[in-house]
Amino acid sequence: MKTIEHTKRLITLITLAMSVVLTGCVTQPDYQQANLKIARFGAAVVNDGRYVYTIGGFNTEHRAGATIEIYDPLSNRTEVLEDIVISRFYHSAVFDGEESIYIIGGIGPNKKYQSMQRRPQVEVFNTRTREVRQIKPLGWATRINTVQFKDGMIYVLGGSFMTSEGETFSDRVFKYDVKADRWFQLNQMPIAKVTKSAIYGDWLYTVGGYNGDSSLSSFERFNLIENRWETLADLPKGISAHALTVNGDKLYAFGNYNSLSDCFSYDLNAQIWQKEQCGLKPVRHAGVTTLNGVSYIMGGTETGRPPHKDYIQRFKP
Repeated sequence: MKTIEHTKRLITLITLAMSVVLTGCVTQPDYQQANLKIARFGAAVVNDGRYVYTIGGFNTEHRAGATIEIYDPLSNRTEVLEDIVISRFYHSAVFDGEESIYIIGGIGPNKKYQSMQRRPQVEVFNTRTREVRQIKPLGWATRINTVQFKDGMIYVLGGSFMTSEGETFSDRVFKYDVKADRWFQLNQMPIAKVTKSAIYGDWLYTVGGYNGDSSLSSFERFNLIENRWETLADLPKGISAHALTVNGDKLYAFGNYNSLSDCFSYDLNAQIWQKEQCGLKPVRHAGVTTLNGVSYIMGGTETGRPPHKDYIQRFKP
C-alpha cells in the first residue's frame, strides 16, 4: 500500500512540475493542432469572441489576399471563404464587438496582377451574414498600418507607402466615427513608423516597429480621451515585423524581423518589459489575437520567400 501511495504522490508531483514548466509557453493541445489551409504572412487576424479570422495575406502560390480563413478553436477546424474581399496584405482589421470586422489599408495587386497598389477601400465583413460592404474610404492608405477599436471609434496609425523617391513612413493618426461615418485626423505619433498597437483601458500602446533605418525599441502610448501622446521607457531591444496582443494585464509581442522566435511581455501594472521563453516557432509578419485567455499566432514567414507558414500557434500565460 505504501508503494502505491508513494507512486500516486510521485505522479502528482510530476504533473504539477510539468504544468509549471509549460506555463507561459506556446502550448499544444491534446489533439493534433490544425494548421491554416492556406499558408500566408502579412494577414490581419481578429476574433469575434467565438472564431479566429485570418484575413488576406500574401502567398506566392495562392491568391490568399482575397480570402478569409475562419478557425474554430472548439472543433479545431478551419474554413476558407474564397474571393470574398479585395485582395490585400500588410493591412489591419478590427472587430467592433458586435458583428462587423473592419478591414483597412494594406497593398494588393492590380487587376492584371502586374504591380502592387495601395488599398484606400475600407471593407466591412459581417460575421453573421458573411456579407461584405464598403464604407467611406481612408484616402491616406498605408501598408503595415495598425488599427484598434474602442467605444464606437476606429483608430488607424502609422504605416508606410511607396513614392517615386522610395518608401515614406507615416506618423499620422486617424479616427473613424462608426455612427457618423466620418474620418478625423488626431495628433500624430511621436515617430513616423510602421508599428503594432494594442488598447488597454483608455490608452493605445504602440510597440517597436520600423522607420526605414532599423528595428525600433521605441514605446509610446496615446490617451484616447485627451488626444495626447506619452513616450515610455524603451523595449529591451529593437523589434519589428512582430505581432502584438493584450492577454490579461500584459502586452505580448511575438516574433521579430531578425530574431524570429523572440517573445516579450510588458506588465501594464508594474510597467516592466520582460523577455519570455515562449517556445515560438520562428516567424515574422504573423498575426495574433487573444480569445478566452489564449493568444493565437497565425501564419507568418521566415524569409519572405516560400514556403510560407500555415502555423496556428497557441500561447497561454
